[in-house]
Amino acid sequence: MVSKRAPKVSSSTARSPNKDATVAERSAAQVPAKRSFVETWLVRLVFITAAMLSFTAFHPPARDALLRYLKLAATPAAGQLKPAAQPTPSVPVKPFTLFRAKELRSIPHIHPKESKEDATELFTQGLLFLDERTLLESTGMKGESVLRKFDLESGKTLDHVEFGDAFFGEGTATQGNLAYTLTWMDKTVFVHDTATLKRVGSLRFKKEGWGLASDGAVGGRMWATTGDHYLYSVAPKFITTSGEGGETVSGELKITGKVAVSCLGAKISGVNEMEYVNGHIWGNVYGSKILLRIDPDTGVCNALLSLNGVYDPHTSPLKKHADIDNDVANGVAW
Repeated sequence: MVSKRAPKVSSSTARSPNKDATVAERSAAQVPAKRSFVETWLVRLVFITAAMLSFTAFHPPARDALLRYLKLAATPAAGQLKPAAQPTPSVPVKPFTLFRAKELRSIPHIHPKESKEDATELFTQGLLFLDERTLLESTGMKGESVLRKFDLESGKTLDHVEFGDAFFGEGTATQGNLAYTLTWMDKTVFVHDTATLKRVGSLRFKKEGWGLASDGAVGGRMWATTGDHYLYSVAPKFITTSGEGGETVSGELKITGKVAVSCLGAKISGVNEMEYVNGHIWGNVYGSKILLRIDPDTGVCNALLSLNGVYDPHTSPLKKHADIDNDVANGVAW
């Protein structure tokens, strides 16, 4: 999902509205795990070029660590390639994979409010599949934040609920038949039934809300990001009460642990929308065209997916404004 939004900054700085968005399916081509030394060295040269172009908009510490690591590799001498030098302890070398994204198609991104002519008010935050052709999306901006189900083929909204004027919606994850949606600075997590989108309650969360991911199982694992360089393990702790309108839940989305997110030895902050895929977390670094694959147990990034070529706000026909710097990629569904 490519979504337009203002830069995410500290709690004391407000975000300005950002409006254009589109949905694109992507495929990833993995770099072969085994290759000759010459092939490996050539791939490093290509990667240096890509890093200089991509990482300037990514994260300066990670860029610097990457370049320090690559500098440790041997350079040609007397027509021969020597084995790579051993890295210093401060720059640990881990298996690292590069992917590139390819756009297969796009679908309409249509606002659920009948008064809206297009999706320019949809500010994508969370995105996930409910089934093969139905997605669940949470959006941001106060007064415009919604949770909606929409059809993958047509983009048509099937159902939606609004969060109200006071709340700024953020990432969403599901466990069983419940959807949990963070809010940015409101320390509130909304809980909805995924079948009906009926709100069944809310939970407290003591930090800013950014991204949320889950393994999907009832009582399973769940992770949150808050804008800093940590990946937090979280768990909903419910208090269930019964009333005339049925059961409601309250309580807390409790932090049970955390790991520092790092890439090639550098701490990474700003991981935003996330998705749990085959034992790893894919998360986009806010304000960049980069997705990281993160080991949720260690926080170490072991792969990078570049979105270069999938969307460029400078050339996109979807651009309807002059605020290019606030066109950013957001929303990861699997």
